[in-house]
Amino acid sequence: MAITLSDAYLGKLKEGVNEPNVILEVTLDSGTVKWGYSTGGFSDVLPIVKSLSSLQNKLDIKGGFVTLGQITVVISGRDNFKELLRDEFLKNRRVVRKDGFSAVTYDDYAATFTGTI
Repeated sequence: MAITLSDAYLGKLKEGVNEPNVILEVTLDSGTVKWGYSTGGFSDVLPIVKSLSSLQNKLDIKGGFVTLGQITVVISGRDNFKELLRDEFLKNRRVVRKDGFSAVTYDDYAATFTGTI
């Protein structure tokens, strides 16, 4: 599946000096929450991501010609966990990774990974 990049996103790539940002959208019972390295200028993004691994694909030889992707996220802050674990069940929740830059709109962020917890 190809990723369509917006003109603003491509313009930031051509500048050469950019400030990349990653935002994770997690769908919970209470609604969709957004986590990132920084807020990126958005009021609904919590800056609680400490580290994020690159996408790793591996061939699933038992299931045919399919690749399985996996990323690992480290969330920081004890207070973030207390609210999250008390009210929500995280297993099998949908996660979307969006990559972008601080100076572009949220619609210009490119969805590079979709999976479940």
